[in-house]
Amino acid sequence: MSSKTGLACIILDLMNTIMYGEDRFGPEQDYLATYRAMGGRICDAHELNEIIAGLLQSLEADYRDESRHTVKPAWWHLNRLLAREHPGIAEKTTERIALNLAFAWHETGYIDKDVAHALRRLSHSYSIVILSNLWGAPFFCERIIRKLELSECFQARLYSSEWQLKKPHTAFYRAALKKAG
Repeated sequence: MSSKTGLACIILDLMNTIMYGEDRFGPEQDYLATYRAMGGRICDAHELNEIIAGLLQSLEADYRDESRHTVKPAWWHLNRLLAREHPGIAEKTTERIALNLAFAWHETGYIDKDVAHALRRLSHSYSIVILSNLWGAPFFCERIIRKLELSECFQARLYSSEWQLKKPHTAFYRAALKKAG
């Protein structure tokens, strides 16, 4: 779709542009409640805080490495961390899934109704693509987008965790433009 202005596509970040209140990481967070809600049973609060802190440290180092435009998703970093420091948890699939989902939940925020309204209006005139350096699985972000009936507003939604590319490298933007048509 091309607008009257000739602008073919608007590329928007997800976090702090469309979604707010995200990245709820830190010592004040109740990771244990989230982890338990996702089916996790083995970790206690202390061990879980250590795992999340180690995961964040590993992800931040990967994303800050400017020599590469590729990144590994949170699940890859988590599996590596668990194999190295928590082998008893690493071999339990249900625990790895619960940890991945707990991380993804804490990375997800909310979409304000005014933002949703603006996206709907923009989508009538422009192709819109989300391009996000989302670390974890986009499951909860996508769920919010669907719940607010915003899926049709976007030509595409590209997440680092799925594409293993990161902004600001041009390869990620090229992929977004290709998806936009």
